[in-house]
Amino acid sequence: MEELVEFCNQARAEVAAKVEKPAEISYRSHPKDLVPRDKPIREPRYSHYTPLNTSRSAGLDQGLASEVLAVPKRVATPPRADTSKSCKYHRNRGHSTEQCAALKDKIEDLIKQGQLQHFVKRPRSPRYDDPQKRHLRAVLTVHAVERTRQRLPAITFTEANFKGIDPDQDDPMVISVEIHNCIVRKTLVDQGSSADIFYWNTFKQLGIPEAKLIPYSEPLVGFSGELVQTKGYIKLSTRFCFDGAEARDIPVKYVVVHANTSYNILL
Repeated sequence: MEELVEFCNQARAEVAAKVEKPAEISYRSHPKDLVPRDKPIREPRYSHYTPLNTSRSAGLDQGLASEVLAVPKRVATPPRADTSKSCKYHRNRGHSTEQCAALKDKIEDLIKQGQLQHFVKRPRSPRYDDPQKRHLRAVLTVHAVERTRQRLPAITFTEANFKGIDPDQDDPMVISVEIHNCIVRKTLVDQGSSADIFYWNTFKQLGIPEAKLIPYSEPLVGFSGELVQTKGYIKLSTRFCFDGAEARDIPVKYVVVHANTSYNILL
């Protein structure tokens, strides 16, 4: 009887040992489950992004300076990340600022909201130096029409007109006009210009409130082909020939630009 009891106790101990052992083997046979996995790469939200005329890093700097963009909470660099690339937006490593999908989405959101418009790449409009090229027409037939010739009054000059003027000098036409109760000298008349230009320094000196400027973000093409950013446009009454009886007040729509020049206005 004692031998039977001892045999049963030994059998129960062996069964208990077999039940506990597989749990330990199962835990040790899957060490890879304890290795942290990389965070999946974030996919872009838009299928098409607006072309920019500068880098996204510059767009990030401008967005932070104008307080329309804020950087997210800093995230630690993921394991096994490419440490040769760094992101100014997330302030960690693993991808570059230009490849950052989150930053691309943020900049695209701001552009669709009307922000950062001066970073949008726009097609350059053709520049015409000769005004006759813009009015070129093909003449197919010519019909002679008889009409009475109108005699025009003769235009003569006296020596008083040449005072202080060299007749052999091919100078540009520079006049003076009256705007905002002020005489504006050094006003260049250029018939080949496609717009009437009001320079920013002249605008400030005349004391015109900046709030009267109407927003206008299209750039202009300068004389040497460079793009000049505009600050807006404004319509001002301009008086010509203000010293005599032939004075005329003409409303002129000026495009206000910030550029270095020796003239005050370009008509």
